[in-house]
Amino acid sequence: MRPPAGAAGARPTVGDELQGVYPRLNDALIALLLLQLALPDDIELRFGIGIGDVRHVPSAHGELSDGPGWWSAREAIDVVHARQQRAVPHMRTWIVAAPGRMRS
Repeated sequence: MRPPAGAAGARPTVGDELQGVYPRLNDALIALLLLQLALPDDIELRFGIGIGDVRHVPSAHGELSDGPGWWSAREAIDVVHARQQRAVPHMRTWIVAAPGRMRS
C-alpha cells in the first residue's frame, strides 16, 4: 500500500508536533493509520484533524501554518488531550471542522 497523496505530507514542526495537509479527510485518516502502525507497540500518538483552509506563513524558523483548518486541528488536539485526562484515557484522534465547512 502506498501512502496517500497529500499537498504536504506529515513533517516535524515545533517540539513534539507533526503537521500535514491532505486534500481529503480519507487521505489524512489513512496517513495517520499508517503512521501509527509504523510505530513501536508502546508508542501512541495523539492526532487532531482540522477540516478547513490552511495557508503557510513564512517566518524566521521556516514556514508556519495558519488558517481555519490549522485552528480547527489545534482545537481537535485540545479535545483529545482533555478527554484523555478525564473519561477516555485511550482516545487518540478527534476531528473538528472549521465554521462553514460541514456539509448538510
